[in-house]
Amino acid sequence: MLATAASCASAQWYGELTYVSATTKYSSSNTNIESNPKSIGAYIGYQLNDNFAAEGLIVTGIGGTDVKVNGASQNNPVTAKTDYLYGAFVKAKNNLSEEVEVFGRLGYLEGKTTSSNTSASSSTVKGDWAYGLGTNYYVNKKTYVSASWMSLYNKENVKSSGWTIGLGFKF
Repeated sequence: MLATAASCASAQWYGELTYVSATTKYSSSNTNIESNPKSIGAYIGYQLNDNFAAEGLIVTGIGGTDVKVNGASQNNPVTAKTDYLYGAFVKAKNNLSEEVEVFGRLGYLEGKTTSSNTSASSSTVKGDWAYGLGTNYYVNKKTYVSASWMSLYNKENVKSSGWTIGLGFKF
């Protein structure tokens, strides 16, 4: 018999492994810079009650990506990579059916990125409020598949947001 999302609330701790595809865009009056580095991460969460949880997130990059300026690659290509992201979130959630749960996240996220070409490298550490929406599909009472969208950073003419897919486990 398949467990319902509501009955899974008795498991206090949970973890989720995620694949992250985020796009970072910088825009000024005549320049648009865009990159799309790929990353993997993990959430660890504690269920406070049926509708709220506290979560921590850590992410690391799994490769660099070409940085495009005004939609084009450069003669001396620049590569961007996520070194790390970490954050803390409050997660509000609600059950739509026995197997489907929707949620929203709100918290703070900080990250380090590195951009480099054949002759130089530069790293930046930035943080901002982050938020997102998603859904979990419960395969059984201890396992779920997750999909979400997150706004990771949005200030100083820089916006970073992306999609995650994950596999979660209740303990």
